[in-house]
Amino acid sequence: MSLMRRSNSTGHLNSSINGEDLEASARPARVPSLGKRVASASDGGGGEDGDPPALGQELMLGGEEEDGDDPPPPAMTRERSKSLPDVAVFGGRDIRVQTMREALRAKGFSEVDSVFDDSYLKSVMNRTKNGKQRTFEYSLEKLEASLQWRREYGAAQVTYEDVAASLSPQHMVWKGFDASGRPVLYAKPSDMDLSTYSTDNYLKAHVYLLEQGIAMIPKGQTTFVLVADASGMGKKHTDLKLMRQLAGIATTAYPDRLGMLLVGPVNMLVRGIWAVVSRLVSPSVASKIRFVRSPRAAVCAMLRQGEEPPEWLS
Repeated sequence: MSLMRRSNSTGHLNSSINGEDLEASARPARVPSLGKRVASASDGGGGEDGDPPALGQELMLGGEEEDGDDPPPPAMTRERSKSLPDVAVFGGRDIRVQTMREALRAKGFSEVDSVFDDSYLKSVMNRTKNGKQRTFEYSLEKLEASLQWRREYGAAQVTYEDVAASLSPQHMVWKGFDASGRPVLYAKPSDMDLSTYSTDNYLKAHVYLLEQGIAMIPKGQTTFVLVADASGMGKKHTDLKLMRQLAGIATTAYPDRLGMLLVGPVNMLVRGIWAVVSRLVSPSVASKIRFVRSPRAAVCAMLRQGEEPPEWLS
């Protein structure tokens, strides 16, 4: 994957623009060990025999307590929260979501309120694992791992100045939103020569972009879309080791943030990469991947009215 940044007059990325569990097969071995300051989804099925699916086919890749005579609710415990329906609310709050917040705060993650909104916490808890809704404990482990990784890595402290050199090729850009309100990240790997990048800077730049993009996600939405333009790609634009590390970061630090990965045009290199990657990703990640002949045509069909993809998108 490769990168780009565009800024507006405020100096931030403008609104003009990597699942469920890779950790079973591609969890990074403590990515921060690469250098402290260096730099997921419902279950489905992927393609067979290492081939991508048919072109264009989707892979199946707090409120205040109100006045009144009613007594306050009983004290909430983790065990009690598991017996409540997912939509149980009190005072306008989803009880299971608030219980999750309390559990994360109790583990010392006071930043949970600024990092995870209610919609995201609920989406993580409501997703499935092995065909069943995730348990409270499993969701807690994923969220705790994310917060711990961000804290150790210093993800929130990465600035544009830290990654400016890596982003200078301008091959990755956040631009607009799809019809569901998800921000769209466009990437063109052929505009980047990986031999000119250090692993640390490459990963740090991706962390910066993910942080910026997630900040763009509107209230009520929890995921983003990634569009990869594979035109012109060659071997010098691919590094499987880096891809594994990026996948580990995406699933450990940013679980369930990728809503869709659209890749095209499909060529022999893309098929070769998929033959390897398909063995690393979980069905839930594979369910988010679509292979298309024309990225531009596919994207234009899904963008919000009035939105346009970058001019360079094939």
